[in-house]
Formats: sequence, structure tokens, C-alpha cells
Amino acid sequence: MIHMVTDIVKLYTAMLLSYVLKWPYVLKVIVCVEFIFFAVYLLTKSAIFLARKIGIPFLFGIFKYVIYILQWIIFQLSKVNPKFQERGGQFDESLNTLGMKLEEWNNKLKVEPLQKAVKRKVKWGGSVIVLAISIVFIIVPYYMEPVLSGSAKNACDKINQLSADFEGNIRSYANRYYTPAKPVILEESEEESIEEEGVKQVLHLGGQGYDGANLRSAPEKGGNVITIISGDIELFYENEMAEGDTTIWLKVSTEGIEEAWISKKVIREEDLEKIGIQ
Repeated sequence: MIHMVTDIVKLYTAMLLSYVLKWPYVLKVIVCVEFIFFAVYLLTKSAIFLARKIGIPFLFGIFKYVIYILQWIIFQLSKVNPKFQERGGQFDESLNTLGMKLEEWNNKLKVEPLQKAVKRKVKWGGSVIVLAISIVFIIVPYYMEPVLSGSAKNACDKINQLSADFEGNIRSYANRYYTPAKPVILEESEEESIEEEGVKQVLHLGGQGYDGANLRSAPEKGGNVITIISGDIELFYENEMAEGDTTIWLKVSTEGIEEAWISKKVIREEDLEKIGIQ
């Protein structure tokens, strides 16, 4: 039963992530950053609540019973050794004072430490600050890298690479637990009639790109990554290619992206043969 519930949760999570990954880059970053912020906020709030309501009162309860035991031992020693009564009484008074202090601290913790207005400011103020930081340090470098040079370009490239790796991990998770149904295989006569109507050739990722490949906005390397794809995704060849310094770029499209470029190195060899590229 537990495994079934876990699998269902993983499935719906993967479906949601697959949908979110189709959004524009800016929207994906904002939603992701805000989700992480509120998740951390709720976890912290829950941890503080459990500590105040359960953890700390439990510790105070233990300290209280330790004080009771020590006072009982002092009382028994005073009965056996009368000379110990004066010193034992002083120690017993110190224990009473400590017990009263603990009870006072415990009662203070039961009072709400922050007003609702203060909590609201912390929650929404922190959300705005995190959003501003994500815009400055994630979104801006993504769009600024192509027009920069030198160390600034390298810094933006590292930031963009981290973002791409993070997105690739999310996409791998989504592909692992949610695979959309493949199109129905047509009969040979239907395939021939469709080919006659000019349907685009379908490309698939090969071994080098199956676990992750970049779709770029231009046939060159740099900060022009539109998204990261992996698995059995279908790419539609747009009958256009461009030669770069070290690779050949193919113009493709997907269900969610009208125009993109991908290196031929990450495409299956049999698919390349179908479109006449060696």
C-alpha cells in the first residue's frame, strides 16, 4: 500500500514537472525559486512549532523530574546524616530556584513569539528578496552572456551551466517516472500517404545525448541554451543545417519549441542516415 501511494505521488510530481519544464525560462526560474523558498519557510516553521510544542517541553519535563530525584536524595541523606541537613537545605533551595526558572521559561515559550503581522512581513518580504536575487544572479546572466566577453562571460557561463545541470536533473526525474504515450503506429499505406504530404523527419537522441542534450537558439556554443532534453523525446528535422568549427548543427523543432538547433553528435546514426547526413 505504501509503495503504491509513493508511486502515485512520484507519477503526479513527474507529470507536473514535465508541464513546468515547457514554460519559458524566466517563468521556470521564478516558480522554482519561489517554490524552494516557501518549502524551506514551511519546513522551518514546522520545525520551530514542533520544538516549541513537543521538544522543549519534553526536555523541561525531564529536568523537572531530575530535580525531584535530587531533592529526594538530599532528603534521604539528611535523615541519615543530620550534619548534612544545613548544606542539603541550601542545595535543595537552589534546586527549587532552578525549577521555578525552568517553569518560567517554559511558560514564556507557550506564548506566541511573533505577531501575525511580523510573520507576514517575514514571509512576503523574504519572498521578494529571494525573487530579486534570482533575477540578478540567474535570469540576467542567462540573457547577458551572448553580449559579454572575458571574465564576465565566463562567470555567466558557469551560472548558466549550473542552471542547465539543475534543469537536467529535474528533467531526468520527470522522464523516469512519467513517459507520455507514444503515437499510434500507422500502417505502411498510411505512412506512405503521410510522407507524400511532406511530413517532417523524426530524429531521436543517440547514446551520447540520451541522458541530456542542449537545444540552442543558434547554431553555436555559448549562453544560448533554450532547454535540456533527454530520453525518447522526438525532434522534427526542419531540413536545414549549419557547419560550426567542431560540429554540424541541425535545425529542429518539438511540440513545445518551434525552432532550435542541436548538434548532430547527439542524434542516432540511423536517423542521420534517413535524412542523408553522415
